[in-house]
Amino acid sequence: MAALPRVYLPGPLQPGPVSVAGDAARRLTTVLRLSRGDEFLAFSGDGHEYPAVIDQASGKRIRASLGAPSRHEPPPALSLELYAGLVRANRFDLIVEKATEIGADVITPLLTERSGRGESPSPSRYDRWERIVIEAAEQSGRLYLPVLQQPASLTRLLERPGQAFLVPHPQEMSWPEAANLLPRRGTLAVLVGPEGGFTPDEVTQARHRGAILTSLGPNVLRTETAAIVATSLVRAAVH
Repeated sequence: MAALPRVYLPGPLQPGPVSVAGDAARRLTTVLRLSRGDEFLAFSGDGHEYPAVIDQASGKRIRASLGAPSRHEPPPALSLELYAGLVRANRFDLIVEKATEIGADVITPLLTERSGRGESPSPSRYDRWERIVIEAAEQSGRLYLPVLQQPASLTRLLERPGQAFLVPHPQEMSWPEAANLLPRRGTLAVLVGPEGGFTPDEVTQARHRGAILTSLGPNVLRTETAAIVATSLVRAAVH
């Protein structure tokens, strides 16, 4: 039996009638060719998923009935915040997509000495990232949507009191050693450098703040690869 399609609907949702419009309606009717009586799953990013049955359908709007929640998950005990150095647009798109699938709770472009100062993605780029987040959450089965934040400065981020940090960096402790040091609850900020990596001064700042510095293997990884690998390792180690 094929899995039911999942669609994100801005909440809050509750059992009963619901209207589906825009991209979600077009996907269900035009792409998936669903019609009256067909079923799908709906979620709004609050940890609940609802079975739905289409009552009326057109290319632009659907009327459906939501049942009682069929799945519910509490937020993870450890909130994983990914801060990745700014890279070319299509490569940061990949970070947003895969970090959403893996389970990052916050995704933020990171401004460092080598990523440029004062850079800020355009509003249209954030709109694109929002669409990528929704599509990745629909595909991966996530019940919560990660938060997309405006760019953050590494220096100011490291000033956060009480914050735990993980920094992938060559020739540091092995991942098994680092995994044993990860917090199991609260918030962990994963800091991934831009092209060229962090400067020696930035690494020293992170070390003085008590960051966990870890190698991700013997090879040099691109920013997007390191972000994906680090997010996956942390989420696998701390559900």
